[in-house]
Amino acid sequence: MTTKPAGDWDLRGRDYETELVGPITDAIIDADRLARAEHRNGFPNFALYRLIMCGDRMYLEHVRHWWVLFAIEWCRNRMRGSFSEDLATIAAWDSLQRVMDPARPILSGPEVAESLGVHCRDYVRVRDGLTAILYAAVGEYWNWLGITYRVVRRFERNSER
Repeated sequence: MTTKPAGDWDLRGRDYETELVGPITDAIIDADRLARAEHRNGFPNFALYRLIMCGDRMYLEHVRHWWVLFAIEWCRNRMRGSFSEDLATIAAWDSLQRVMDPARPILSGPEVAESLGVHCRDYVRVRDGLTAILYAAVGEYWNWLGITYRVVRRFERNSER
């Protein structure tokens, strides 16, 4: 019977995902430029990625302000007669918190709905819609950033030779 020596033999090459959630480097900035050239959705993608994926709270105020404005417009277009800026604002904060830390939601749907005077299903539908949009936007940008980061690192390796 043979034993495998200590160490991780399954990981081949660099772990780019770990590098992307680390400190901001020139390669990450270059990859962001390339990703923004390919993926334009109007979102503050870099700030969202740094806040949600990396836990960099420096971007929280900017993202929260932008996300509330987005939620207000999104709700205004979706909720014809029952639109409320308060509902959109609280749903935006709640959805952002749920994406940043899914294990620690801070608001419960029934309590918020009662305080806003709306049906619980309406509040949960708005919050869950915003959460889904945020997950999709961050996920799509993360994919583009991973691709462009690998391209940047390949160019760096080729220029070193």
